[in-house]
Amino acid sequence: MDSKTPEASSSFELYSPGEWKDTKGTGVPYADLLGSWHVIASTLPLWKGKKNVVISYAAIPNEPATTLDDVVSYNKVGDAAGKSPSTVKGIDRLEEGTAGAWKWRGKGLLTPITSRWQLLGFNVRSASSEAQEEPEWVVTYFASTLFTPAGLDIYARTARGVPDEMVEKLTKSIEGLGGEVAKLCKDGGMFRVPHD
Repeated sequence: MDSKTPEASSSFELYSPGEWKDTKGTGVPYADLLGSWHVIASTLPLWKGKKNVVISYAAIPNEPATTLDDVVSYNKVGDAAGKSPSTVKGIDRLEEGTAGAWKWRGKGLLTPITSRWQLLGFNVRSASSEAQEEPEWVVTYFASTLFTPAGLDIYARTARGVPDEMVEKLTKSIEGLGGEVAKLCKDGGMFRVPHD
């Protein structure tokens, strides 16, 4: 894995995969990640032909704050507006010795399926913080599995919450990290995910 200094823009920092090693977890505001996030851009082929992709994280009673109930919902691009989405459910457990890197395990029939994902950067605010001008966003990296190649997602709190120019800046900053993540974005690899 490539490890470079954080790539900063005027208002955000991104890190290469595996770079965060904050064992105390003080750098990641886990509680502020809870709730729904709209996947607005991605390099993952599984989101091509999909729309309204939303990932919802919730706390799990009697589990550490870093363990998340994870529900992904989406529609196919041709689905009528308002059609009930398909869902994929799982649990994210923080990987030992990391901050912001999880192992996902499916629920139900998907229990044998696992994947690994991590934060590369974020701008989130707590419920108690004052409103910010910059929208909330998260950049995630997914390691390759037997079923999917490695990839990146950009999340926003609302479907239209991050303007195109900010998505372009985030993509350029990801490319600036070099290595695998830059290759994933190269030549238009980062595409917009539509929302109704």
